[in-house]
Amino acid sequence: MAAADIRGTSHRDLEAIEFLRRLPRDVLLVEPFHGLGNRLRAVACAAALAEKSKRTLVIVWIPDHHINSSMSALFDVRNLTVIEYHVSHLLTHVWPDIQTYDYNAHGRKDEVLLDTIPGPLYVRSAYVLQSKTRVSEPEISAQLRNLMPANKVMQYFQVLESFLKQNIFVIGVHIRMNTDIEKDVPGISELPDRDPAGILNMGPVVRQRSRCHYEFFVPHMDAALRKHPHAVFFISSDSYEAISAMRAIYGDRVISNTVDAFEQCDGKFRRWETCVQICLAELLFLGTKTSELIISDWSSASELVVRFSARKTLHKSGCVTNRVSWFVWMYRKGDP
Repeated sequence: MAAADIRGTSHRDLEAIEFLRRLPRDVLLVEPFHGLGNRLRAVACAAALAEKSKRTLVIVWIPDHHINSSMSALFDVRNLTVIEYHVSHLLTHVWPDIQTYDYNAHGRKDEVLLDTIPGPLYVRSAYVLQSKTRVSEPEISAQLRNLMPANKVMQYFQVLESFLKQNIFVIGVHIRMNTDIEKDVPGISELPDRDPAGILNMGPVVRQRSRCHYEFFVPHMDAALRKHPHAVFFISSDSYEAISAMRAIYGDRVISNTVDAFEQCDGKFRRWETCVQICLAELLFLGTKTSELIISDWSSASELVVRFSARKTLHKSGCVTNRVSWFVWMYRKGDP
């Protein structure tokens, strides 16, 4: 950057520019976007692509309304390069030829990254990355499982483990049914319409999540009990209504987090550090400690659970649907 270019530049931006200058040209910077499942989907895919294309990975993890937590509060990042400040507006000052992609901009989702062309790449995404270098589902899942949960997350995980009796058959249930966006992402209505993290960019929430109301899961859970009469259900949901209703139906067959955890995370702190840690512990538990899964369509968190399980756990959708779910489609596709 020429001397004339830096006049009026903030101290933070100057530090960021120096950080970027120290990076190799074969760098892949990924800015994961939206909630936990979305972010980890993008991170795992970027990590798989970086490894396969021999690029240096940098994770630009920006806390916001969707995730008000650092990545280090969720995972051990000592072997990762993670920054928590914006650099996208500075990239061309360091690399005039950088390729930038924004999957959250209108019409740009699923753009193919030209990663085979030498030079730096920057991508902001809440989705799986499309690239010239093909990355498979097993490679993405492996990168996700390589992430080591932070100590606090593991403490919450161990509490859930303590609820289990030895040799018990556990059916995991993930119910994503909250159609109230403001309740789901507190403060999101304060964001301007043009903000890519705002309500207008949340998609058809009401239509999709209403298909996954807890009532639609009951027939699947009843069928699972006929097959495994002594099984218990571990239930994770974005709605305490679902947990309460399932307890009324299935009694002590239902295992879930404590009422205190739900009350703590049912208000403005829903997307803050402690609540995100609790959520991550539940998703890890679903992916690693259950023998079967009944999950939600149109849910990046349910996708996350499947990937945590390395796609080895038998799973089905509990939602009402007349279309092929993401999970069924991926298996039919035969991704190696």
